[in-house]
Amino acid sequence: MTPSLVRLSTGEDILAVIEFPISGHGINSDSVYTLKKAMRLFAQPDPSGKVQVGFADFPPFGSGDSVEIMGRHIMFIVDADPRLIQSYTQATSSIITPPSSGIKLL
Repeated sequence: MTPSLVRLSTGEDILAVIEFPISGHGINSDSVYTLKKAMRLFAQPDPSGKVQVGFADFPPFGSGDSVEIMGRHIMFIVDADPRLIQSYTQATSSIITPPSSGIKLL
């Protein structure tokens, strides 16, 4: 499943795989949405002054890999940028991927 970008009413941006209620897609304020492997996005400057995007577990002190959110707390849901999805997949996967430069044979 592909993760989506969710903006909460608190202003937090969350990248997660969303399980929609049985009623289908679209946001219903009375429905409960399950966010799996949810990661909060935040801006972080690197040493050169460029702004990088960082990930943090959401909720920060929760256990398990999913959280339920009422629809009334969701402002919007959009498709995430492919670069975010790639970083998210690396951050949430238990598989270690080699750098894009490839594998060197000895």
